Amino acid sequence: MKIAFVSQLDSKNVQSWSGTPFFMVQGLRQAGHSVKEIGPLHPPFPRFFKLLQKAYQVLTGKCYDFSRHPLLAKTLSKQAAAQMAGEDFDAVLCPSSLVCAGLDTAVPIVTWEDATFAGMVGYYPGKWQNFANATIRHGNQIQQASLSKAALSVFSSDWAAQSALSNYKVEAKNVVVVPLGANLTEVPSEEEVRAAIHARTQVGECRLLFIGVEWHRKGGDLVVQTALALREKGINATVDVVGCQPVGAMPDCVRPHGFVSKSTTEGREKLRLLLLNSHYLFVPSIAECYGLVFAEASAFGVPSIARATGGIPTAVQNGLNGWTLGVDESAQAYAELIASQLESNETYIKTALRARKFYEERLNWRVAVASLESLLEPLVPQKC
Repeated sequence: MKIAFVSQLDSKNVQSWSGTPFFMVQGLRQAGHSVKEIGPLHPPFPRFFKLLQKAYQVLTGKCYDFSRHPLLAKTLSKQAAAQMAGEDFDAVLCPSSLVCAGLDTAVPIVTWEDATFAGMVGYYPGKWQNFANATIRHGNQIQQASLSKAALSVFSSDWAAQSALSNYKVEAKNVVVVPLGANLTEVPSEEEVRAAIHARTQVGECRLLFIGVEWHRKGGDLVVQTALALREKGINATVDVVGCQPVGAMPDCVRPHGFVSKSTTEGREKLRLLLLNSHYLFVPSIAECYGLVFAEASAFGVPSIARATGGIPTAVQNGLNGWTLGVDESAQAYAELIASQLESNETYIKTALRARKFYEERLNWRVAVASLESLLEPLVPQKC
């Protein structure tokens, strides 16, 4: 199958959207498909619109996101069409509704996103809490146009798919869920994971791993509070913080590592060792579309612990690769959960091995692309 992969972001850059466009393309190619990368796509006059956006906020106190204006979205679609001109494709795959909304093509369009615009407004912090009415109107118009144009709208979680069905006019048969895979260039072998899991039971401490670039949104304070609650129970809990610096004074059990880049050999090796040696990935985000890091932790046989919010319950399923608790649960509740899982080495080992199995069966790009293939085949006309 020849696929046009149309992305506003640079799909050759492993840093873009945590590497998701890059790994989508690689997964399709490894499955034997011919993929032409269309993009990156650039809105016109970015400096001008950035200044205009700042001026609008100063004058009104509201955020007007010019990237959500229908004319700018149409410009992106025109750029994509120009790069596709003169070639025949079997399908178009877009990881963004912004590009898909105005794209005119005779071949079936499939989107693969982690959220809808309506699902994000008022849910994520920052600008999503303060959009101008015009931005909300335009953002919803673009999302609706994308859903109407796409032959199939794929979402990474049940939360995102339900948001599409609840907030927009779209047929249920055209909305499906395919979880995203782990964005890893090197996956540890099953033997390496088994050895690491057994080694964790011998270290005499509970190593919690927090990965996130936004301390507050990712729930960093709750992680530290939980570690202290565990220590009060006599469990020697530590916290490795990756991606950001903790905010405020931290106890000695917290070890900040700062931002660790996946684009360097040193960064990948550091992340690999942290994951192999950690008992749990603990990222209790207050808002999250999906959580690629949960898939990556599962590949290392590291159970995840998180809040049951947004798309997380698709990426972290209770008893399979970790646990989620309610959004209002306390640090004490998380500490009790972790302590119960550490009561015996046998319990922990079984839990960690289930996480690895869940990765192999559900949270990798081979499985994700195979699911996408089965959905694409009925849409693509058979060639004589």
